[in-house]
Amino acid sequence: MQLSDNPNEVDFSALIQTLKAADLPDVDKLARAFAWITGQYIEHYQREVELLRAIQDRETLVKEQIKLEMMKHTRQIFRACYRLLLAKEAWDEPTGD
Repeated sequence: MQLSDNPNEVDFSALIQTLKAADLPDVDKLARAFAWITGQYIEHYQREVELLRAIQDRETLVKEQIKLEMMKHTRQIFRACYRLLLAKEAWDEPTGD
């Protein structure tokens, strides 16, 4: 299996097995796993936000928006620490978060 940063291309157990076998430093394996799982959460929260907007459930919408933004912020913190400590990017971020 080819490693990918696209969360839609692999399932988590396959990703973990691939990362364990990959010839990468452990920190890079961790970064890829973190990027994948948090990417999955972001996609889920984005779908929930869209649904809640459509059904006009404002109270639940606000809660899901907070979860979404916190997950994005968590990724930004991880990427910043990785960049500061290792002087390289943790992963490519096509969506800009």
